[in-house]
Amino acid sequence: MISWVQESSKKQEHLQNASFFVWLALHDKCWTAARRRRHNLQNDDACALCGQESETISHILLTCVFSRVIWFNILQSVGLQLLSPTPNQLAEFQEWWSSSRKRIQTADRKSFDTLVVLVAWSLWLERNARTFGRQSRNTAQLIPRHQPGGE
Repeated sequence: MISWVQESSKKQEHLQNASFFVWLALHDKCWTAARRRRHNLQNDDACALCGQESETISHILLTCVFSRVIWFNILQSVGLQLLSPTPNQLAEFQEWWSSSRKRIQTADRKSFDTLVVLVAWSLWLERNARTFGRQSRNTAQLIPRHQPGGE
């Protein structure tokens, strides 16, 4: 089903970085705009990806309109679009991931987990590029990196 995910994740260093990031995200240890604002390090906590909501880790990875487009297109490319986060998603990232993986066949769960880690990492990298590098890519530029044949 989504065996290409394992093939595209051969670059062990990138997967290790992505896995460490997801660990931080699952433990709410990422320095989002909302967290920096809580610590009086900045005044604005708007999401760097959409500019519409407070930038929490669950917003960046799950409920942001930009992120939902990415998730839908990536999941659609592997026939799993029904697992895409919805605009009214109330779950945290960990809850969404856990409930989604239960709907995946056991044999495909490792590939699904890898896909989730890589997409989450890419969303975080895009957010960082916008926050610190003042650079941005649109969804069409970000999506091909995860589809079969992409880098």
